[in-house]
Amino acid sequence: MRSIISLLKDILLKMLELISLINKKLELELLWQNPSPSSAFKAQTINMDLIEGDLIAITFKGHATAEVAYFTGLFIVDGTKQRYSQYYGYSSAGQTQTMWRDVTVKTTGITFTTGYLKNANAVPESSTSYYVPVKIRRICRGGVLTNLISHLRRRWAVC
Repeated sequence: MRSIISLLKDILLKMLELISLINKKLELELLWQNPSPSSAFKAQTINMDLIEGDLIAITFKGHATAEVAYFTGLFIVDGTKQRYSQYYGYSSAGQTQTMWRDVTVKTTGITFTTGYLKNANAVPESSTSYYVPVKIRRICRGGVLTNLISHLRRRWAVC
């Protein structure tokens, strides 16, 4: 029978191996870059080949023409409408503001709606200048995490 120390040592070594494997698998791959990030970005679809279950990172510029922060949202390729939303600040009247853009990520590409800004207690205002996509990156290919878990169960069973 194995000692507890020996078992813990094996588990630690296997965890280090797993971290190394994950680091190799989760490399960012640039899929698309906006050639004009300081221009308005109308509702549109960017065609690209994606895999069901891919994890995609989209970096948005808060406003096309302003010197503002960049924001990154994570999206799963599953065909559902997903929203990137963020607290934006205060209006000149002191109301809180929220900005968003809806994204549908399918295996054939990514569809963006127009951007929106909403002041508290007001109707949302749409604009093609809100949340302009700047870069689209693939974080990991579909099924990578599922495959890693399956691999671990087969290879690293300790009991």
